Amino acid sequence: MTRQLLLLRHAKSSQDNPSLDDHNRPLNKRGQHAAKIMAAHLKQADLKPGLVLCSTAERARRTLDPIQGIWLNIAVNFEGDLYLASVADTLSLLRRSGSVKRILVLGHNPTMNATAHYLMDRTVAQISRATADISSKYPTGALAVMELDIDSWGDIRKGCGRLTHFIKPRDLEDKQL
Repeated sequence: MTRQLLLLRHAKSSQDNPSLDDHNRPLNKRGQHAAKIMAAHLKQADLKPGLVLCSTAERARRTLDPIQGIWLNIAVNFEGDLYLASVADTLSLLRRSGSVKRILVLGHNPTMNATAHYLMDRTVAQISRATADISSKYPTGALAVMELDIDSWGDIRKGCGRLTHFIKPRDLEDKQL
């Protein structure tokens, strides 16, 4: 049995108000647009998560808004531990996530990139555009889709996953969604 993990980095945040604490920064216009594009992609690709683990940071919550607009009854846990999280923090949250088949983690870098790399099976030849893209940069709004060879979230471990897709908002901007 496999589980699917979606690692979504929050969309581009605003730097317009330097007096705002980092945790409270909203999305800028580009970020708002990217959040809508990524939500539409999730719907088009039929990637409805059974659970969303979302950082409590304002920019993560606003990235989630269009996703919640598509799937009104989606289960969401807002997790303060995802703000400035380590890979170990993220794995700990995943291990306590119950029996859902697909989880969306909506957080920050470097956590999203580090978690994806930690979970990727290095023994499997993954020579693909997705692997090359995620190795070079994990931009705001980007989504990694991983298949994990585990029976339960409690089994998550280093190298248990295979990166199947890495999608950036700019990859989708020219497509009709």
